[in-house]
Amino acid sequence: MPWWAIIYLVLFAAVTLSGALLCLRDDGLSFGRVCDFLAPVVFAYFFTSFWLPQLRLSLGHLASVLFLAAVAWEAHSWPSDRRKTNADTEVSQGEKRVFKVLLPVFVLPVYATAAVAVFRVYVRA
Repeated sequence: MPWWAIIYLVLFAAVTLSGALLCLRDDGLSFGRVCDFLAPVVFAYFFTSFWLPQLRLSLGHLASVLFLAAVAWEAHSWPSDRRKTNADTEVSQGEKRVFKVLLPVFVLPVYATAAVAVFRVYVRA
């Protein structure tokens, strides 16, 4: 695994998991908060499996199910997360704009790389 991917993975894990842990602390334990915590773990696992294919292969077809479940959760929770961010009075308008623009740009590489890692087994060269 290249050094830049390790640095990106550490940053991704720190940002997404700290956000999920803060929500768990503030809102308590619920199904949604547990999913908010697990989805980044799934993406990070498959991001890593891009360079270590044995991780993906050890899960077999369960890998695609886990990946699609994480994507479905992110798509489902995104609108409500956006509403909560917009309603938060402790966050300035500038910070809200940064979250709206930079966060999707920040997570897109891990989503795309994880998707390639999961579904490359289905594509024959």
